[in-house]
Amino acid sequence: MKNADLPAMPTVDWDIKDGIPIVICGDKGLTKREHFAAMAMQGILANPFYSNLLNESILREVEKRQLILNLVIDTADGVIAELEK
Repeated sequence: MKNADLPAMPTVDWDIKDGIPIVICGDKGLTKREHFAAMAMQGILANPFYSNLLNESILREVEKRQLILNLVIDTADGVIAELEK
């Protein structure tokens, strides 16, 4: 499994084996890529520069959404690429 597909905050389950509690780390939850994309989207949408740019833009709403999505995904992929160096 690629680093980007690993969970950002994996779920943790408990089990008892031979009377001893053990921790089982799960693989559920948001992936690191999804987590970084969500954080990037928050920052981009909260940034007045992008808000003004999109409000004043002659782009259609579909094009504006695609522009934001491209920025978000490129940012998330860039973070992961840097972390994997």
